Amino acid sequence: MDLKKIYLYCITAAVVIFAFAAFAIFYSQDFGFNSTGDEKKTNASVILAENSPETMAENSVLKLVGNSSLNLTFEGMEETGFGNFYHFSTGDGGGYYVDNETFAVVRAVFSSERSSLSGLNITIEEAEKKARDFLKENASFCLDRSLETTDAKLLDHGSYKEYSFLFAAEEDGVILFKRASVSVSPSTGDILNYVSVCRDTEVSLVPKISEGEALEIAEKQFDGIVVNSSSAQLMVDYPEKDSQKLVWQVEITGKPKDYTLTGGIVSIDAQTGEVYMKSSYL
Repeated sequence: MDLKKIYLYCITAAVVIFAFAAFAIFYSQDFGFNSTGDEKKTNASVILAENSPETMAENSVLKLVGNSSLNLTFEGMEETGFGNFYHFSTGDGGGYYVDNETFAVVRAVFSSERSSLSGLNITIEEAEKKARDFLKENASFCLDRSLETTDAKLLDHGSYKEYSFLFAAEEDGVILFKRASVSVSPSTGDILNYVSVCRDTEVSLVPKISEGEALEIAEKQFDGIVVNSSSAQLMVDYPEKDSQKLVWQVEITGKPKDYTLTGGIVSIDAQTGEVYMKSSYL
């Protein structure tokens, strides 16, 4: 297994899911007044609404899709450990999440309709260029450095196909909390969906726990394991809700026991050695 791919899939999935209940916070108001004084109040209210954070977030979505007439429904605010996001949806299954600090669109599902996307009209190299061009135009606020392509493949879902790409920024061998996933239609070349996670680095990238020490800590999490292989990768992460950390993500693969795969992935604080997470293969 490739540890970088596993980890990046996990973090991208976490962003895509946004497993929090959405709630509606918009309500309509009647601004129909008669007197001159009330008319001034109406204008002030309209100006306030037009410059509200929700409206600014909506405008970010409309700019991204290039369609000012797109009918968006505001679903509410989604809260995660590394940011809060305005959530919008469309009638055709599309969905958009906008960062409440930067007003950048950090997740986009352009439509749920995929039935006509079964052909292979562009190569994976052409699709990757389209993905990178999209990120350059729409995610330069975050991905301000060269990105490593950590995974690129064709996914066949039966009713439709898509090229899937994972990108990550690195510094001194450390994967930063600046990553993106982009899916491209092999039939039309259109972007199907996009997710980015982006936070400035707030921690030292120099670990106090060595790679060898991290491997030893991880091995001890699996009783009786006979190690076949192991690997470790330094990453900036949020193992605790609001606290950025430098962590070792360690993969331990052991000899099968009773025909069962042994080992798993362990997340370890690279400064203290504290184990944040253990995920066994089975």
